Amino acid sequence: VAELLGLPGPPRRIETFDMSQFQAAEPVGSMVVFVDGRPEKRAWRTFAVRLEEGPGDVGFMREVLRRRFARLDEAPGDAPDLVVLDGGEAQLAVAVDVTAALGRAIPLVALAKSRVTDRAFGPAERVPERLFVPAGATGVAEGAPFRRILPDAHDAGLHLLMRMRDEAHRFAVSFHRK
Repeated sequence: VAELLGLPGPPRRIETFDMSQFQAAEPVGSMVVFVDGRPEKRAWRTFAVRLEEGPGDVGFMREVLRRRFARLDEAPGDAPDLVVLDGGEAQLAVAVDVTAALGRAIPLVALAKSRVTDRAFGPAERVPERLFVPAGATGVAEGAPFRRILPDAHDAGLHLLMRMRDEAHRFAVSFHRK
């Protein structure tokens, strides 16, 4: 993961966030934690979204991240070495805003699912898993806020991040159904 994202060292504690809703009703969020590449289920949390930040996944994500990161002072040993967000550039932008507003320096990455685009003319196109990280790394176009990483489909770091994203999604959906 460190090599894939260009981190100075391997992240020990990784927190992954996802949102779940049904037609904007009863939105919830989840946080799953992996330590040294293994689930740390005692640290997993769910969040009932109070709609303080407005509707939509981006507003829900802002509220959940603000609530989570505001509590880091209470338990500084629980600070993540990496935060993974289910989504793309919009979710990453929210996380960058929240961490900056709270004065937190936490490495962030958004993981966008692969998908097949349906074209009106011509064959459908498969878009692979994509990672987005804040700008500041080399190879970023002037003024671009994020850098896109297209890892090899067989990359072990990508597979760990995908597993974490899928667990966060499953955990959020389970909580939402309850």
